[in-house]
Parts: sequence; structure tokens; C-alpha cells
Amino acid sequence: MTHLPPPVCSILSLLSQICDIVDRVPEELEAEDGLENLKKYLQILDWRVRTLAVPKVKDENSDAANRLALLLQFFQLAMLLFLTRSFESLTGQSLRMQQYVSRAFSIIPALKHCKQHFPIYVTGCEARTDEQRIAVLDLISRTEKVDSPRSYDALKKILAAVWVQDDLAGESSTSYREKLSTVMSHCEFVLSLV
Repeated sequence: MTHLPPPVCSILSLLSQICDIVDRVPEELEAEDGLENLKKYLQILDWRVRTLAVPKVKDENSDAANRLALLLQFFQLAMLLFLTRSFESLTGQSLRMQQYVSRAFSIIPALKHCKQHFPIYVTGCEARTDEQRIAVLDLISRTEKVDSPRSYDALKKILAAVWVQDDLAGESSTSYREKLSTVMSHCEFVLSLV
């Protein structure tokens, strides 16, 4: 970890905190003042992710610094999407959600590849149109050409299952957590997303 650039260490630390609170929610809600404490903690986490010192893309050329900046922004957006979706009933940030989704899908074509499953998975779960789904699958395809030892087959199958759930649900209100739990519970093994 010490050889990684500072934003990467911060991103991984915050991702760990997000995953921890997603896992601990029932305990938090059972405690006295649990709901209010949880809301405050979610606001703090959201602020910390939004204010990460992620480098800005200087221009549209494809030098290494810009590619890293795009990748870090993509990961940051995925964390914001995951946090917001996981607690959408408490945060009520639908306008921000749409901004995150739009920005994430605008970054995908500019990425040469993304070896981390987490941002592809989280953003892929937001794909509602065929064009968005194709963009996600194209990113996976570009990544497979660069990262051949790692298999992306399980990721593609999980995303396909999420998309089927979305298509079948239509306008019904299956929660984000329920949808992802249903899809993940049918996996033969737990996918390493990070």
C-alpha cells in the first residue's frame, strides 16, 4: 500500500468504511438514536468521498496522468453511487444520483481499461439503456485485452443478472440492496470486486 499514490490509499480506506457501514446497518438502527447517528455518518462519508483529492483531467489527450485521473474519478463516482444507492431511503439524493450516473457513463468511453471490478460493477448496475450496457461491456472487453490473467466472466454474468432483474422489475420498487443480494446469492462464489 505504501507505493500507491495518496488518492488511491484514501479511496481504499473510504471504500472499506462504506462497505463496513453497509454491512453494519441493522446494528446501527437497533441502537438508541441509531437512525440519526447513521444519517450523520452517511453525510460525513458522502462529503469525504466527494472531497477526495482526485486529480483533474487536464485536457482530452491520453497521457498517463490523465488516464489515472479518469480512473480515480471513475472509482470515486462508483463509491458515491454505491453509498447513495445503498442508503437511498435515508439520503434522498436523486438529483445527485443522476449527476453521478451521467458523469460515470461519460467517463467510460474515455477509459482505455479498468482492471478493478468494483467501479465497473457499480456503474454497470446503473445501466438502464442498451447503449449504457454496451458501453460497460466494451470497457470490460478493452480491459480483458490488457488484463488477461484476471477473468471478467463472472462480472459479466452478474451484470447480466442485474440487468435482467431491472428489466423484469420495470417500475416496481425492489430496493437496491434486495436486488444485489438476490443476484449475489445465486453466485457460486463471491466475486472479488476490488
